[in-house]
Amino acid sequence: MADPALKQWHQDMTAGGKATSAALVKIMTLQGGSNCRKAMTDGEVQMDMGRTMTEIADTHNEPGTFAAMVGYEWTPNHGGRNNLSCNVIYRGARPRPTACGR
Repeated sequence: MADPALKQWHQDMTAGGKATSAALVKIMTLQGGSNCRKAMTDGEVQMDMGRTMTEIADTHNEPGTFAAMVGYEWTPNHGGRNNLSCNVIYRGARPRPTACGR
């Protein structure tokens, strides 16, 4: 990872415990203030993550036994209160990932 902040967050996220909690708070704070790192808003990175998540779901899907759904949990974190958590689930067997804002 070229971005040192992203590299540190990755290390903190894999460390677990308090380090993971601190990294999550930092990331959410930056998102809420529209101060994301450039790599976090890069369309190609988002598309790559979308493709990877779809492949993981496809690998674990077992029709009739386990339904792996492609989607995500989204909570707007602007304004500091009254956040409504939403589950976004894609319809269809092969959703096409779309970068935010496109």
